Amino acid sequence: MFFSKNQRVKKSFIKILVNHFTSSSSSINNKSLKIKDVLKETRDKLNTCSNKSIVDSSDLDSRLLVSDLLGFQDSKSILLLNRKQEIDSQQYEKLQSFINKRLQSEPISYILGYKYFWKHKFNCNSSTLIPRPDSEILIETILELKNEIDIKRVLDLGTGTGCLLLSVLDEIKDSQGFGIDQSNDALDVAKQNSIDLQLSTRSTFINANWNDINQFPVLEPFDIIISNPPYISFDEYNTLNDTVKKFEPKSALIAKENGLQDYRIIGSLIRSRKLLNPNGFIVFEIGKDQHLDIENIMKDFGFTLYLSKKDLSGIIRCLIFK
Repeated sequence: MFFSKNQRVKKSFIKILVNHFTSSSSSINNKSLKIKDVLKETRDKLNTCSNKSIVDSSDLDSRLLVSDLLGFQDSKSILLLNRKQEIDSQQYEKLQSFINKRLQSEPISYILGYKYFWKHKFNCNSSTLIPRPDSEILIETILELKNEIDIKRVLDLGTGTGCLLLSVLDEIKDSQGFGIDQSNDALDVAKQNSIDLQLSTRSTFINANWNDINQFPVLEPFDIIISNPPYISFDEYNTLNDTVKKFEPKSALIAKENGLQDYRIIGSLIRSRKLLNPNGFIVFEIGKDQHLDIENIMKDFGFTLYLSKKDLSGIIRCLIFK
């Protein structure tokens, strides 16, 4: 049969496409999908990343990604499996999309959609900061304050995922909590977390901005006020890893006045709106070497430093005011 030149070109192009997809499918089907091999392949791919922090965490990240793929709650569980067990081709393809996102510096918690904090798993996405282990010092501190005050009402300013507020409510069974955030998307995440932890009847989430005191809701005084406000300076922000700069919400990280502005605004808000009970405590998370400045700021509003706490790195990370 005679084919015109255009027909021959078209036929050759179709043949190339068929061969490409056949060989691609065949390579996946013939590829070893044993867990031990998939873990090694994932780690090796992550080790090619230009972002050193991802290379440094490649072993943990590979276990987290593969464990999530297989539905394990604990990444260590995968090490106890028969590592000759295989994953299917659909799981393998999903894993490749995970790897590609990680190679673009996307945080592992955003890829998975959650992060463990304190005793529970919290949903998170790019509308919220990722819960961090250093923040757990705030929960430890509040539990110590139970000896000083009967904690019934808790306010969380800048609640994000709700991890701080909900962890406190989970520990103090007869307490009620209010979480404030300017982002409705973040509040949706916090509300879902409250449902998942069966704390929705004891928690209320409100959209508000502490920069607008006149529009801030009228609330009865609280026994504990928690806040992990933006405290990173513009200069420090520029030094952060791409996993933070490219993905986490900038508005939840940066503050003017060298990272101190929001402490001043919150101190003014608490004082003017009488949000703190006479025997109550304010519990702040702070940045490195900010403790003296924040102590002076809060002193201007009539609050005195009660206690300071260091994080896992030995940095003063938590200040408590009365």
